[in-house]
Amino acid sequence: MILPTDVGDSVDDLGRIWGSYLEDELDVNFSYTNNAGAGGLLANNSTWSADGDGSVIGVAVYNTLVPNGIARDAANYESNEFHHVKALYHRIRACQLSPETTHVEDHFDTDWDEFVANAPYTIGDSGVHHALTHHFIAEFADDLDHDDIQSVRFGSGSDVRAAVQRGDLDGYMGGFMSNLSPDRQEIYRTQWGVTDERYPSMMDMVQGYSDDSVTLGEIGYPQDALEQLVDVTIDAVGFMLPPDTPDEIVQRFDDAFNNIYEERSDEVFEDIQTRFGEDADLMYHEGSMEEITQFVEDKVNILNEYEDVLHEIFDE
Repeated sequence: MILPTDVGDSVDDLGRIWGSYLEDELDVNFSYTNNAGAGGLLANNSTWSADGDGSVIGVAVYNTLVPNGIARDAANYESNEFHHVKALYHRIRACQLSPETTHVEDHFDTDWDEFVANAPYTIGDSGVHHALTHHFIAEFADDLDHDDIQSVRFGSGSDVRAAVQRGDLDGYMGGFMSNLSPDRQEIYRTQWGVTDERYPSMMDMVQGYSDDSVTLGEIGYPQDALEQLVDVTIDAVGFMLPPDTPDEIVQRFDDAFNNIYEERSDEVFEDIQTRFGEDADLMYHEGSMEEITQFVEDKVNILNEYEDVLHEIFDE
């Protein structure tokens, strides 16, 4: 199993949890290889070039897989030509402002007009999937300029959080769940999840997370702009097989996941809950192979429209 993150990352942990059940279902033993280089690009290249005999499965973070495939010369793959067999979970971006560093007064109740009026902001990111949010939250809103959100790139989310705590940044446009776990709510206290009514489970997740947690649309971000922003930034994590994998092997993996759902879903959820605690509900998704395949196809079509922007982001 090829994993595009470091050991101990949430994506790595989920891949290994599901891998243990796949081992039982398929009667195999996986070795686990972590390659976080170039934002997962090296791992994706390795999965692409692997033999399609069922001996290799890759974990994908789709809002890095697809942008890398479109805009980076070092990407040796076409994102929608992998066999995407399972979505582990979907995830969204969020704008998190720190009560210790931001210059916005009473920002728990700040609406979009006040956010615009208090610009500019210096916001950290730790990857292209975060930088996409930085860019397009301004791109799609007529009342905000790109210069109003100054993006600063860091090597990891922990580096961004440390900079926020030092007072170097106003906040972080990162992953909603990973940055709003209970032990981090003193760092980020304003949470604007980037989702809309097309994703009701995501809406419920944001609105139910804490008293201060709302969606970007609820603070007055323009509705037509929000739909575009969600299309660009909605993310997923899943499993994929090399492009030359025969249909019968792809079907074997699909059947294995379906059997796990039917017979061991409670066990899987308990393992996820042991690792992620109260966030376990956000990390478990019973989606189909058809669903994640369509998700990737749609993501490729959407981001192809912004290839020039992707090149700019990678050049930063």
